[in-house]
Amino acid sequence: MLSRWRKKGGSDSIASAHPHVTSHRAAEPPPAGSDVPDHRSDAEPEPEPRAPAPASPPRVDMVGELQSQLQAAVTRNHSLESKIDRALRDARESRKQKEEAEVAAAEAEKRAAEQKREAKAARERVNSLEEQVRAAEVVSRQLRKDLELEKQERELLSWKLQEAEENAAGLRAQAMQADGQVELAKAEVADVEARANHLVTRLQAELEEMRLRCADLEVEIEGARDRVSLAEFRLSEEVARAESLVGEADELTGRMRAAEERAGEAEERASRAEKRAEEALRRAEAAERELERLGKGRREVLKGREGEERQEGEAGGRRVRGAESESKGVAAAGEEVRRTGGGEENDGKEEKEGE
Repeated sequence: MLSRWRKKGGSDSIASAHPHVTSHRAAEPPPAGSDVPDHRSDAEPEPEPRAPAPASPPRVDMVGELQSQLQAAVTRNHSLESKIDRALRDARESRKQKEEAEVAAAEAEKRAAEQKREAKAARERVNSLEEQVRAAEVVSRQLRKDLELEKQERELLSWKLQEAEENAAGLRAQAMQADGQVELAKAEVADVEARANHLVTRLQAELEEMRLRCADLEVEIEGARDRVSLAEFRLSEEVARAESLVGEADELTGRMRAAEERAGEAEERASRAEKRAEEALRRAEAAERELERLGKGRREVLKGREGEERQEGEAGGRRVRGAESESKGVAAAGEEVRRTGGGEENDGKEEKEGE
């Protein structure tokens, strides 16, 4: 509709038909936020006052009202475009925070898995140490049995020694003949006692060493149990942190959906504003046709203001082009909001599938 109105001359035809309607706008500053430059300093000096023109028909006032409505629609389009930009920025920020929360949750899961592996390895080491302790206990029992056997053997040797001494006392009569045998027996007894004492000492030292090893193993088992408890506590903390991160991700998802809803509402308002602008343009075209029909008798009056009308027509054309580009920008922003909304819905679906 804007392009068709521009092809027909836009506001040039209105200005050419009724210069007294548009000439008073040349001294006004351009509206805020529009692309129309301020030509008030370059404008020609105002002409000498002339005789008052005849009273304009009521449709001229209607054209001015329609132009003001068109300018208001352009201003609303600017406001809606800024709101859409803010909604898009909020959506991007929400998506970024959601991605950061997902990365933090993945890292927490990795740390929890690593701590689980460490706890499992610690349990395996504890089991191995317990096996070693049981083996040490078996060896200790065997050594105790050997010590008991050595004690019994020593007692037996003592009994034999006593029996030999008794036999020696009984054979004192044969001492002269059995001196060599007695000395040999005494040497044998001394050797047996020395071996028995050495064996007892060695068994006692090995038993003490095994006791020390058992004590060290018990200390290592206690330390391993403490490390397992610490790893389980850290694992529970990481799980709680991961749950809190998942909650924050859900909250960010809700905020992102709210931003999508606000963007959709802004897009609807922009489309309604665009429809109102098109309706105002249709009214302006109708008024222009009516003015062309009524303005045939005023061409002589318009000849003296041809330069001023040309400038005003160019300014009107620029305003129309600015309104058209703004409406296109609003449409493009709406399309981007729709695409962004679709992408975020897909992200939400993928996140639900991952959960």
